[in-house]
Amino acid sequence: MSYYKVRSVAFKRSIGEIYVTCADSSLRPLKYYRSEYAENIEDFAEKCKLFWVDVLSGNFQFTESNQWHYYVKNAYAEMHLIAHNIDIFSKDLDYRTNFYNELQEYVAKTYLVPLVTKEAKRIDIDFEADFAERCQKRWDEIDKERAEKKQISIRAALISDVFPGWDTLLSKKENRIIVAKSQNYDNHGLLDNSDKTAVLLPEGSGNDWRWIAYANMEDLPEILEKYPQLVSAITVEASYQSGERAVMDGYTKICQKPDGKALYVENSNGKVSWAEETGYC
Repeated sequence: MSYYKVRSVAFKRSIGEIYVTCADSSLRPLKYYRSEYAENIEDFAEKCKLFWVDVLSGNFQFTESNQWHYYVKNAYAEMHLIAHNIDIFSKDLDYRTNFYNELQEYVAKTYLVPLVTKEAKRIDIDFEADFAERCQKRWDEIDKERAEKKQISIRAALISDVFPGWDTLLSKKENRIIVAKSQNYDNHGLLDNSDKTAVLLPEGSGNDWRWIAYANMEDLPEILEKYPQLVSAITVEASYQSGERAVMDGYTKICQKPDGKALYVENSNGKVSWAEETGYC
């Protein structure tokens, strides 16, 4: 991820301007240039706040030898104290809230801007005392809303190669693998299981994540023996009266379904298809 390496910053309080000398970290060799920051903003304190939010967001990074590095380090420490060491950033991603940005703006305005404007710090005691509790209260509300809507928070996801049209998911709150229809997962960490079609494997199944998510045909007999409920994620595309005919067409027998019908699978040029043996009528 690219950011700007800051060599120096000049806060010209008398004329309300900020000049930053920095270089794009993604370009080599580093080329430093000096430019005015947020020149279209007239309010100097607001301009300072925006700059420090950029710093706390990691867009601007001071070297350790820079005089401002110490103050930024202290500002991060204040953020951790106010958040009670909760990983607010990750929680925001999970719950789609905006508390981390709110905390950045508060710390920038309260602890960093006064260093430049030479004004006294105006600490909001209530904000700092209640912040973590307020965040947790909102997250608990979202958990309740999601439970009512049958929505599940997901930590990892992979398009399944062996269950076409389904995704292999890893739940965030439990160490559990979920195999769900692709259209029910929004690719942003949330599964909609309101239709109750998702296959929820037992808690602890997350230990088999790689085994199932990256499964190949050789793994399938053992996987389906351990987790027979995954049969419900199989879409049968062909039917055969005999297993011999299925094998002649390139299919390999994998297991027996609960209804007694044998399941066969074929992998042709990376595309998996399933068939079942129906028997003679």
